[in-house]
Amino acid sequence: MSTGVSFAGLSSGIDSGQIIEQLIAIDRRPAVLLENQNAIEELKLQILQQINTDLLAVKTSADALSDGSSFEAFTTSSSNSDIVSASVSGASNPGSFSVEVLSLAQAQSRSSQSFASASDDLGLSGDIVINGQTISIASGDSLVDVQSAINAADVGVTAQLLSVSDTDNRLIMTSTSTGAEGFSLQDASTTDILQSLGFTSVGTQIKNSFSGGGQTDQFSSGTTDVGTLIGLPSSLRGNVTIGNQSVAIDLATMSLSDIKDAIDAAGPAGVTTSVVPKEDEEGTTTFRLQIDGTTTFIDDNNVLEAIGLLEGISGVTAAVAEVQTSSVGNTENGSDPIDANTDFADIFGASAANGDTISISGTDRDGNAVSGTFTMANVNNDDIQDLLDEIETVFGGVVTASVNSSGQIEVTDYTAGDSQLSVSLSANNEGGGSLTFGTFAASTEGQDAQTTEVVAGQDAVFRVNGVSLSRSTNTVTDALEGVTLNLLKAEAGTNVAVSVAQDTASIKASIQSLVDNFNTASSLVSEQFVFNEELETSGPLSGDATLLTLQSQLRSLVIDPVTGLAADENALSLFGVAFNREGLLEIDNATLDAALANDLSKVKNVLAESGSSSDSDIEFVFQTDATIAGTYDVNITAAPEQGDVTGTTDVSGGLANDTTVTITDSVSGKSDTIDLLTGDTTDDVADKINTVLASNVAEVKTGSEVNTTDGVTPVTAATTFDRINGAGVVAGDTIDIQADTHNGERVTGTFTISDPTTQTINDLLSEIRSVFAGAVSTSLDANGQIQVTDSEIGSSSMTLVLIERNEGGGNLNFGQLETTEEGRFAMAIAASNEGGAVRITSDAYGSDAGFNISQSVDELGIADGDYNGEDVAGTINGEDATGDGRVLTGDDGNANTDGLAIRVNLTPAQLIAQGQDQGTVQVVQGVANQLSRALASMTDPIEGLIATREGAIEDTIEANNEQIDRLLERLEMKQNTLQRQFTVMETTLAELNSMGSFLGSQLASLSAQVSR
Repeated sequence: MSTGVSFAGLSSGIDSGQIIEQLIAIDRRPAVLLENQNAIEELKLQILQQINTDLLAVKTSADALSDGSSFEAFTTSSSNSDIVSASVSGASNPGSFSVEVLSLAQAQSRSSQSFASASDDLGLSGDIVINGQTISIASGDSLVDVQSAINAADVGVTAQLLSVSDTDNRLIMTSTSTGAEGFSLQDASTTDILQSLGFTSVGTQIKNSFSGGGQTDQFSSGTTDVGTLIGLPSSLRGNVTIGNQSVAIDLATMSLSDIKDAIDAAGPAGVTTSVVPKEDEEGTTTFRLQIDGTTTFIDDNNVLEAIGLLEGISGVTAAVAEVQTSSVGNTENGSDPIDANTDFADIFGASAANGDTISISGTDRDGNAVSGTFTMANVNNDDIQDLLDEIETVFGGVVTASVNSSGQIEVTDYTAGDSQLSVSLSANNEGGGSLTFGTFAASTEGQDAQTTEVVAGQDAVFRVNGVSLSRSTNTVTDALEGVTLNLLKAEAGTNVAVSVAQDTASIKASIQSLVDNFNTASSLVSEQFVFNEELETSGPLSGDATLLTLQSQLRSLVIDPVTGLAADENALSLFGVAFNREGLLEIDNATLDAALANDLSKVKNVLAESGSSSDSDIEFVFQTDATIAGTYDVNITAAPEQGDVTGTTDVSGGLANDTTVTITDSVSGKSDTIDLLTGDTTDDVADKINTVLASNVAEVKTGSEVNTTDGVTPVTAATTFDRINGAGVVAGDTIDIQADTHNGERVTGTFTISDPTTQTINDLLSEIRSVFAGAVSTSLDANGQIQVTDSEIGSSSMTLVLIERNEGGGNLNFGQLETTEEGRFAMAIAASNEGGAVRITSDAYGSDAGFNISQSVDELGIADGDYNGEDVAGTINGEDATGDGRVLTGDDGNANTDGLAIRVNLTPAQLIAQGQDQGTVQVVQGVANQLSRALASMTDPIEGLIATREGAIEDTIEANNEQIDRLLERLEMKQNTLQRQFTVMETTLAELNSMGSFLGSQLASLSAQVSR
């Protein structure tokens, strides 16, 4: 508080400043009392915050036990972890098993043929398909480029370069996963790329055969064009032979269903076709085209190989014999090469003389040194063949010596394969001549026979308790429930004991954590009520009603019996967890250990939440924090139903007319169309509907403009821009590409037509693919319209706009790219044969599930319209509940069943037969679950018990501070008033003193005058 400038006591001698300070200090005592109270309140806040932190720790421990998942912990052990190790991967059961590993799974590895250089142009271009995905090889690509393209594609294969020597380079492809199936490798263009690379040899074979026929690879859709599914960058078409008929197939426009229809239309004798769906363990459906009744498949442009009906025969490279060739080619007259019949006297410039010798030396294929001498007895009669014969003799008859067309001596290893053959011919020229053959080097290196399959893919073979099993991987997750076996070493005859046991140690640790954290929080609360006799005081929160309530509630939750459990399992104390004399939780280890070993389910029940039903048609699903424990009657008034309709027409004899059926899924809003043909039977109709609806579909955009070369003939990908009718394209014209990817990412680019006489529409299609970073396939349809297909299935944000700038004044126009096939995932709707009629049913239940049907002609006896299911209806404990499909949930605000959900597995017919009374559902909330619920409320940062108490204390502090501020403001005013009053007093005294002095002076002066 400011006191200003003071000159206290100058006139009076009184220390007014001290007097004022003492007076103000007396008046400030209420403010001091409030400040002291605030300090206590601040301490209360700190303690409450610590209590809240401790309670949150209790809640964390309770949460770990509340949902029961902690009680599903298991441990594993192996008697020989060098052969088999084991780990828990899910819900399991205790037990012991014997495992014998007979062989380990290994990954397939395949090799190309040998190439002299890894970086030189291979002279190849085209597409191959690896594991169902296309890899493009461009003109100019080297072995290194092919390796990079394969690795970048991430198709389940790794490519590596193997350099056997400077002139022997090979591409090795290895599957990233083990198993006998290995990886698939097929040609998918008009050139035989794989044969040129040496991965396959001449000829093909059925890839996926069965008795009497063959089938394609599996695809994610039966209705999307195959080219899109495998990522072909451009159209691949051909006239293939199936049985005794030719069939035209274009993979850019035809799906498996389309190919099936084309084969059926061609009518090969005795052949039947079907698109067969297959659902895996994860519910994903794939499709393959099955062709029965023939094994005659003749390919054209590798169309059948691309779809996996055929495959190239795995290549075996024959062994190659070593050939050593001299560096000098001799002639007879300076131009004509010598041959085997040339006499030595006739070798141009050699001047050979009688008696001249030639030293022959080297090593044979095994590296053994050889040597000998050839002598020219008569150079006019001795010819080159005599020398060749001597070479063969010196090498022990294991080589063939000859003269090539260039006049060079060639020595060929008689046995093909890797060889250490070396040759040296030294003309000694004793007669003064200059005959020479130069030095020898390998013109062809010897190589052993090489199969393309370096390592065969192999499944793991093992026995569990004597039962033989095989898996494609050494990490086996599906042999023992909830247990992963890691097969590490094959050792037939050695049985490894693998044990699975309940992990009671981790469960006990979770219980111990709950006890420890509960005691920590409880101790801090109890400390507040302890009276300190020395200080004659207790804690700041002594007697606090909030803490008393909190302590009482938490103790009750731990002590009170759990509702719904039998008397032998309804309290923690029965399992060795109880309060001691100090009021803290304590574990009786012997009792708890015995309970965990022998009565684990009871320990789980007393701690966790759970639910059960008395009727097998009713399942407990879940409860919420608003649900009250208890046993409740279930009354079902309406059973759940699927969207369902059965036609009134028996079509087992075949449809009378063609018709088109459009089915729209009520859940996703997606639609698709099924073309049904005259003569289709009930099974045909069901198969066609199921093939379409179960397919995953990629988004397709098609240009609205039809371009031709002459006003009639549609353009193709090979059409040059100058040949597009009426386009008037000139050099320098550009096309802007503006697009959004599958995920909505914006991408752009520009295509420049520098030479319309050489650049084709395919170049534009390639640029579009490049802008999309390869995430689309592009083609021209049969009408000459641009078609772009998303590489990903499902709902898509893909868009494409082509802006033809026509800088040269032309009229090039590809139109608007509009959606002609909407991307979607498989619809959960299926068709079946119901006594000759077609029945269509949704997988899901409820009023939101189902479908809409519209038809060009009603051939099925099904009226156009919506066919949705019905939600379950009923009550739980007589309280209102809302149905959603098969799940019935207690309404918000219900006294007991708020949030309680049950699944009803009744059909309408069963409900009629059984009646509405469907037994009871029991809701149990164990100690940990109750603690978790209570603590969630107590520690809620807005409305919790602690937060409310903290808010009250903060309000008190705030109110005190406001009162202190008002007191200080009044005291400052009072101090200022006192200062002014004392100042006036001092001024008055000073004036009086001055007047007194003046009067005294005047009186003294008068007195002096009188004295005179």
